[in-house]
Amino acid sequence: GGYLRVQWAGDGRAARLPSGWRQALEAAHRGLAGDNLAALAAFRSAGRLLQEEGVSFVLLKGGAYLFDLYADPAARMLTDLDFLVTRADAGRVARRLRREGYQGDTGSDYPEHRRFEMWKPGVGHCRLEFHWRLGLPGRLGADQAGVWERSRPGSLEGTACRRLDPIDAVLYHAAHQADHYFGPSLKWVIDLREMFRLWRPDPEALLRRAAAWRVRIALHYALRHLELIFPGEAPPGMADRLLSPG
Repeated sequence: GGYLRVQWAGDGRAARLPSGWRQALEAAHRGLAGDNLAALAAFRSAGRLLQEEGVSFVLLKGGAYLFDLYADPAARMLTDLDFLVTRADAGRVARRLRREGYQGDTGSDYPEHRRFEMWKPGVGHCRLEFHWRLGLPGRLGADQAGVWERSRPGSLEGTACRRLDPIDAVLYHAAHQADHYFGPSLKWVIDLREMFRLWRPDPEALLRRAAAWRVRIALHYALRHLELIFPGEAPPGMADRLLSPG
């Protein structure tokens, strides 16, 4: 709803909507604005603690998409915030957050999922997921050192952090969709639409890295999913080339 409201308001079409639709989109936008501002407040608090510990981190997925895919933070739902840290820093992060009153959980998929969650108890808390590996072992063959080397410095809400290289971000996004069997979350296909629309990743570099990361099939189906919902917006011919052994 927040995304649709931004789309309709951006080109002045909102006044043409029936009153019921317009009110529903406004309500969705207000709700997302409140939820996401609370999530960003949680990011600022945790980010400050990580900076005090001297921990460098890469902001992943939805939080990182607020850098440039969504100018309006209420256009994209944030269910949690994901951080990539080094394995050496993971324990230090958990201990510092515990001292600051956060609770934690490794989840039922540990240790396959190299991650843990932390959150500050309270109504409407936002969970923070700390990963020390990009993607699941045996499924995503990302070069972990290269991911860090290619990551780019940035700042969100006045907090210094890093973000993935755009090609790495597209491939990780496709792998994440595949891990969830291209489930019913429409936001992920909208994310992919905005990536290709605004980032315009180099097709040849994307194909080469998809092969190196063993994620060609996942990206192929992500592009088919995109084309089904937003016809004509997937890069022409790329889905078929991902199936070519050459």
